Amino acid sequence: MFNYKENKFFKSVSAALQGFPIVYKERNFRIHTCIGFAVILFGIYFKINRYEWIAVFFAIGITLMAEIMNTSIENLTDLVMPEKNQKAGIIKDLAALAVLFCAIMSAIIGFLVFYPYLEF
Repeated sequence: MFNYKENKFFKSVSAALQGFPIVYKERNFRIHTCIGFAVILFGIYFKINRYEWIAVFFAIGITLMAEIMNTSIENLTDLVMPEKNQKAGIIKDLAALAVLFCAIMSAIIGFLVFYPYLEF
């Protein structure tokens, strides 16, 4: 009989999912998630094509991944350097910049995908 509790794959997936409640506490992650769902609804409404869906899901996924990595870097930095430190602040700022860059690029992708469907 298959025992998922002893399966390495299921153990690793279970361990990875332990991080979801941590990252979901982050306000920006929730904002990006809500925007992602809204974009998916727009895609359904406008009946975007397969390639546009690929671009949309890539943009959503890369932005959420960047937010997860930012949260990881911030937590690791706080663990290693709990007191205020200029270099630790720079590390956190760079991680936040990566998220901002992904969000801006995702917005550009969204504009390129949805602009032809909008009537002005």
